[in-house]
Amino acid sequence: RIKLLNLSKSDVVLVLFGDNDIGINSPRKIVGRGIFRAIPFWGKLLLVLKSHSKILNWIFLETVEYQYTNSETNASLLGNTISNYLQIGEYLKSLNIPVCFLLQPNLYTKVPTSEDEIRLKSTYPKHWEQIVVSGYQTLRDSLRTKADFLDISEVFNDKSGAYFLDWAHVNSIGNEIIS
Repeated sequence: RIKLLNLSKSDVVLVLFGDNDIGINSPRKIVGRGIFRAIPFWGKLLLVLKSHSKILNWIFLETVEYQYTNSETNASLLGNTISNYLQIGEYLKSLNIPVCFLLQPNLYTKVPTSEDEIRLKSTYPKHWEQIVVSGYQTLRDSLRTKADFLDISEVFNDKSGAYFLDWAHVNSIGNEIIS
């Protein structure tokens, strides 16, 4: 996708990464919720049909859930992520365009956590914290020697305030701090 951008030599590319690159939502399967779990292929069927009407979309939202099938870091996805970032870096360097990869903060890297953040964490699967901690360590270990890598995952540490909209995305105040 970066090759589709019209970049000039005066541009600087900043890539925030980490949260969606560690396999936290993968692999997963779609299953029926509650009594709908007994109906074979209920989730897959509604996934296909939900875009055809608002009613089918509502039924999908009310009767289907994602079931996470792996509670560990996805090593293959992490390896691909690291490889992709190295390729992006090499491509931009070949164009003489500076790049910096920023390992972004998330709810699981912030220490200490406020009561609101603890409450927000409790809305996500319990195994996500271990996946994030493990995945982030792999990313740090693989990229820390690269000159274009900066770990900003702890940028909110020891700051009071609400910065997260969910486990990974920050609000406008958080974006200001990152900037």
